[in-house]
Amino acid sequence: MGFLGKLLSGAMNVVSEAASEGGIYDPGRMREYRYDDTDDIPNEMGTYRFFEKTDSGNKIHYIGVSKDLHRRVNQHKGSKFQHGEYVAIKVANSGTTWDELIEHERKKIQQHNPGRNQNSGGGGRRPELDIG
Repeated sequence: MGFLGKLLSGAMNVVSEAASEGGIYDPGRMREYRYDDTDDIPNEMGTYRFFEKTDSGNKIHYIGVSKDLHRRVNQHKGSKFQHGEYVAIKVANSGTTWDELIEHERKKIQQHNPGRNQNSGGGGRRPELDIG
């Protein structure tokens, strides 16, 4: 297989991995909103991340899930969501269960280790803690 074939094969694997996350989300990037511009966040179930943009990339401060992204993001303003930061959201596909979202959140917290999740209710949903 030539270089282009390997490149395309690798790209297909990335798409397949994204689709195999239990069908929770469609492939693609999360949608970003500024702290002072969250009116268009939908009232739908999904995941959100509070982060700041730095010279070395995005620094994630908090990862969460909600049954109503708009309401939950705005509840966090001034506490977990600070001026100058951004929120990235991704709406869950229809048919996604709450348990699937919680499990996805636990994996992302373990992967990114955001500082503000460490003191949150449920132990920041750390994988080693049972919040059931």
